[in-house]
Order: sequence, then structure tokens, then C-alpha cells
Amino acid sequence: MRPQILFLDAYDSFTNNIVSLLTTLLDADVHVLPIDTPLLDPQSPDFAHAFGRELAHYHAVVCGPGPGSPDHEADVGLIRAIWALGHDDLLPVLGVCLGFQSLVLSAGARVRRLRRGLHGMVRPIDHHKPAAVARKLKGDMFHAVPPFSATLYHSLCADVGQDAVPAAAWPARRWDAPSVAPDLLPLAWASEDRGDREASERILMAARHRAKPFWGVQYHPESVCTHAAGHAVLRNWFREAMRWNAEAQRDVVTASDGRPLLARHATRPSLLSQVRRLADEHAASVPWTETTSPLATVGLDCAYTRKTLALPPHLGVPDLVEMLRRGTAASSEHIILDSANADKLASGAADVRGRYSIIALDGTVRKSAAVATLAAAEAILHVPKEEAENLMIVDLVRHDLHGVCGPGRVAVPHLMRVEEYASVFQMITVVDARLPERRRGPIQPQADAPHTGLDVLAASLPPGSMTGAPKKRSCELLAELEGRERGLYSGVIGYMDVTGRGDWSVTIRTMWRWDDEEEGEEGEGGDVWHIGAGGAVTILSTPEGETEEMFTKLAGPLGVFSQ
Repeated sequence: MRPQILFLDAYDSFTNNIVSLLTTLLDADVHVLPIDTPLLDPQSPDFAHAFGRELAHYHAVVCGPGPGSPDHEADVGLIRAIWALGHDDLLPVLGVCLGFQSLVLSAGARVRRLRRGLHGMVRPIDHHKPAAVARKLKGDMFHAVPPFSATLYHSLCADVGQDAVPAAAWPARRWDAPSVAPDLLPLAWASEDRGDREASERILMAARHRAKPFWGVQYHPESVCTHAAGHAVLRNWFREAMRWNAEAQRDVVTASDGRPLLARHATRPSLLSQVRRLADEHAASVPWTETTSPLATVGLDCAYTRKTLALPPHLGVPDLVEMLRRGTAASSEHIILDSANADKLASGAADVRGRYSIIALDGTVRKSAAVATLAAAEAILHVPKEEAENLMIVDLVRHDLHGVCGPGRVAVPHLMRVEEYASVFQMITVVDARLPERRRGPIQPQADAPHTGLDVLAASLPPGSMTGAPKKRSCELLAELEGRERGLYSGVIGYMDVTGRGDWSVTIRTMWRWDDEEEGEEGEGGDVWHIGAGGAVTILSTPEGETEEMFTKLAGPLGVFSQ
């Protein structure tokens, strides 16, 4: 039997990436259970028994990342119950980001805000310990792991009293169990130089529980920019987990007793996939399902503005289209809205079955006398702010695609490459995905039913470059801040045929008009065109920088009216 891992999902926008990594790296079956599943009520008098009975089916648990704070019960749900398990129900656990912070909190330490958030930042993970410390430390999942860097997505950090340790004593004392949480053993640290007169910020990156089989990491091992050498940490953790199970003589209950598990598999069946399943069952032919689909395209924009222009009566839509095409080279141009946007949300190659690509665009610089070459643009765009924005979107897109295509079927062939267009230089990343091929023969279990191109498109909406991460919480904040619907701006436009083939792009760098909207006196008015533009706001953003980026994106469509 393959190892069984339970993943407690705290609604993070990178969950599916972790599930994919655990599945492929550890050769395990990973089952996902939401932290607030209605099937387990912590207030029920039977909760401890029901939760223990569910956990008995797994070799280990991973408590995932998520938005919010470990101090808020609603943000961690079942994760908090994991640390309170009784002796008979204990099993190996790994906390990631929020899950790690919850572990630290349960051990008696505090969680506080960083001096400045580290979302999308890549930092070296310092896990090298003196030989004397390494010999005494049992269960160190960093044993024999080479130096590596990892992606951070957090604004909170563990406070185990590290700031009170004098600089001279820090190198030796940082591996000691802190007095505020004596059961926590530090395993790795990161140091963040804030560039001011204050000392570098010491950030706990990993720890384990002294007496229980609990481990945790603050960084994101699944990120595309976490060095592959760091994957050895997960292998070591799982080796320690299986060793603990053996030493504790803990047996894992199989599901052969007929009782269904509460958790689900990493992907869900789609409606259209059920058509195929039933066709197999009844030996029927469904011709329009025989060719796979292509879809994938993305954009960017959280800060938002809109400009309305009155078009002179002598210019019509064909004139604008022609001028826009001359001014902006893009892979997608749509007359319906008159769009010239290179952001690809969902496209699939017609000659390759089940393959999809999403092009994440983030980081734009306008061509000018000062920025006239690709090398000059790369120097401007390959900076922490631009790379962090692009990385966050890429990891979000990977999550969306993993949820449909399944573990191990998403790749990033081009990461943060700067490309030249007619009027701008743009940083792009290409994310490729493959849908599982349809299997003939006996009916497969419902969870194995394949998805279609329509599912790829649906999973990608709203585009991650329009929301940021975590996607759900970001959309809620944007609705509060903007106070109105965006309309066509930051949606998607494209086509899909009956086989599922398609090509979609995000409606930025786009002009649109309504047939019943005119400017001026009756009979003399011109068409009214709307143009939206925005920029992704992060912790490293400045008002001046985001304003400049918005006007850079606005310049292409707006330039039509100056011709």
C-alpha cells in the first residue's frame, strides 16, 4: 500500500502545489480535508473520537498554509486540534507556514508581525549546525541537506525570544530550546537585513517538537523558486515520520472496511467528464469530446483606474483596430473589444492532446531613450519587487492548474524572462499543464474522471494576475476598496469550440464601448470608449511606481487617440 497523507487545507492559494509535491516526491496518496469541514465538529462531544478514527487511516498529516493568523480559531480550524491530540491518537505532522506558526503557538511561544512582510521573497535557509549540536539533535530533517534558498510568503513570524539574545551569543544560542517554549527545538533560521540602523531580523524557519512527532517549516517548499535541494527536507521528514510510526508500533488502518474517508483526492471530477464516463458505461460515442482543448492566458492589476474618451465622429471601429495593432504587438488582438494584450490565460495547442499554457505577465517598463535595449530593461525588471509579483502569480497559476490536471502535470519552462514588444518590455513566465488522457475500458472511480479544457478555464478565473494571492481574500479586499464592478476590464476574452480548443486573454490594454453611449449633442456625438489600467500593489510598491506602471499600460491603447 502506498503511504497515505492527510493534508489539512486552510484555503491557501498554493495548496494544490504542495499536494502535487508531496504526491510526486514521496510517492504517496494525499487526501485533502478542509480545516472547517462540516463533517467534523470540534464542539461535538464525539469530536475527539471521530477525529482520531479519521486520522487512523494516515501515515502522517501536513497542516498547510493559509491566510489569516494562528491566533484566530476560524483561520486554523482542525489544525489547532492536531497539536492537542491524545497519546493514543498521535501521528507524525508537518506544519507549513500557517501550520508551522500554529505549532509554535501551541508550544507556548508567540507569533508577531515582521517589520515588513516577505511575500514572494527568496532567501537562504540557514540550517548548518555545529557538529556537537548535530550529534545531540534527533529527528533533524535538515540532516545532510546542502545549502538552499526558499520562497517566503508571510508577514507573521514565530517569536521565541530570539530578539533578546545578544549578538555575540547568537551563533551558539540560536540552536537552544527557547525558555518561552522549551519543547521547541530550532532547526533553521533566516536573517533579513532591513537596511536601517536596526539589527537584522532573526526569523525562525523550522523547528520540531522535543517529545512529539511534530515538525514545521515557515517557508514554502512547493514554490517554483524554492531550490530543488530543499526537497530533501521533505524526504527526511517523511523518513523520520515512518520511523516514528514503526518505533511507536502504530498501525495504519486501511479503507477496506468500507467506511469512506472524509478527505477527498487532490482533484475533483467535472460535469463534462461525467459525460465521458457515462459514454464509456453505455458504449456510446460522443464525437465532440474526442479532441482535447487548448486554453490559457493571464494578466495583472489590482490598483485600478479607468479613463473614458470621446471618439471624433469621423473615426470608426476599424480605424481604431488598425491603429492599435500598429502601436502594440501582442499575441492576441480582439476586435470585439479592440484589445492588444499579450497576457495568455488559457490556450491549448491543437496538435497536442490535453496541453495548456498560461503566460503570466508581471513587470512592465515603457520603451524610451533611457530604456532602449533588452539589457537595460532586464536591469530594471530583475529586481525584488518585480520578481516577487511575477513569482506570486506563477505559484498561484500552478495551484489553479494542479487542481484540474493533477499532481506532477504542471511545469514552468520559462521563468521571469524579459521580452520586447512594440512599445514596452515585459517580464513573462510560461506555465504548461497536461490533462490526463482519457482511459478506456472499465469505468474508473468518480475521483479519476478526467477534466476538460472548460475546467482549465474555470479553474483559472478570476485571473491570478488580476487578484494576487490568496485569491479569495484579495477579491474581498478589492471589492471593498474599489466599491464598484470592473465590468469588462480584467475579465477574459477568447473563444472555445465544441471540442474544448480555445484561446483566451485577459482584458487589459483594452478599449471598449457600448452601442447606446454617445458624447455630445444628438446627431453630432462621437463614440465613447473606456480604457482600464492598473498595477499589482505589494509591500514593496510605492504610489509613484504604481502610477507610472498604470500609465505605461494605458499608453498603448491611449496612443490610438493621438494618431
